[in-house]
Amino acid sequence: MSPALKKRLPVFVSLAVAFIVWRGGFGFLASERTLTWRLPVAYGDVRKLELQVWRDEALLGRRELSTPQGLVGEPELTLAMTRGEHRGVASVWLGDAGAPVSFQKAFDPGAEAVLVIELPRSR
Repeated sequence: MSPALKKRLPVFVSLAVAFIVWRGGFGFLASERTLTWRLPVAYGDVRKLELQVWRDEALLGRRELSTPQGLVGEPELTLAMTRGEHRGVASVWLGDAGAPVSFQKAFDPGAEAVLVIELPRSR
């Protein structure tokens, strides 16, 4: 190894470590993730929506939307998450229904910064 490379090696190693930490440590450190929710209902019929993300028994994030005219796109929720098993829950009020329809899905965000949660139809 040349003397010039030996001088620069600590700088390169420091930059590599900084990049790993900045990007969330391969998903092991909490980093901001954007979750896009795909609901199995007609978006125009949605009047109210509540999105939740759980890790075990801890609520990590929640968002409520009131949509008198219906949804115009897929809702999103941005929050800090680590890698591991999470549960996404969506409660949807349709039309004049008094009770919500609930959907949930388990997911692992891994090291992804943007995730799409495609919720299955309830049975």
